[in-house]
Amino acid sequence: MGLPWLLVLELVLYAGCFICGVIAAAWMTLTQGHFDGRCILYGSVHYNASGQALTIEGSSSPSVCYFVSAIAVCMAIYCFSLILYWIYASCVDEDVRRVCASVWSLCDT
Repeated sequence: MGLPWLLVLELVLYAGCFICGVIAAAWMTLTQGHFDGRCILYGSVHYNASGQALTIEGSSSPSVCYFVSAIAVCMAIYCFSLILYWIYASCVDEDVRRVCASVWSLCDT
C-alpha cells in the first residue's frame, strides 16, 4: 500500500501549491481592501515616514487583482483535488500505478 517516492514528492509539491494559492488569493484580497478597492499590483505607492502610512500614487484596474485572485483560487482547488484523488486511489487500490505520457517521464510504469 506504500506510495512510490515520486508520487509522494508530487503530493508534497501539490500541497505546497495549494498553500501558496490560498495565501496569494487571501493577501491579494486583503491588500486590495486595505487600499479602498484599488489594485496596487501594477501601481505605485509612497511611504509617508512621518505618518507611517502608504499612499497610492497610481493603481491598476481592480479586475487585474480579481483575475489574479481567481487564478490563485483555481490553482488551489486543482491541487487540492489532485491530493484528494491520489489519497483516495492509494486507499482503494493495493498498487498505485501511474500511466506515463512520455518516454522521458520519471514515473513508475
